[in-house]
Amino acid sequence: MAYYNDNLNLRYQKELTLGDALNAYLKAIGADSKIKEMRVLQAWDKVVGSYIAGDTAEINICNGVLFIRLNSPIIRNEISMRKTQIINRLNEEIGENIVKSIMVR
Repeated sequence: MAYYNDNLNLRYQKELTLGDALNAYLKAIGADSKIKEMRVLQAWDKVVGSYIAGDTAEINICNGVLFIRLNSPIIRNEISMRKTQIINRLNEEIGENIVKSIMVR
């Protein structure tokens, strides 16, 4: 059985898997949230499809807000109307509740 310490104080741990150690390290340095945000950006193409992904000029995420700039006003309107559905599908795709809102430009 592995003993896990959030403070990464390894002298109290008897056993730790490499995956657990890496996850604890990423969490300690604050990189785990950035990795989750990158997973959201990678899931964009799969969630919205290749046509909309091809029309996406810019996509960024900051503090749970997904900022999207689209080339087509028609697609911009469609994304604006389906924000809740897209948020749910993105969060479902990555398995965590990362995206809180979408801002379309």
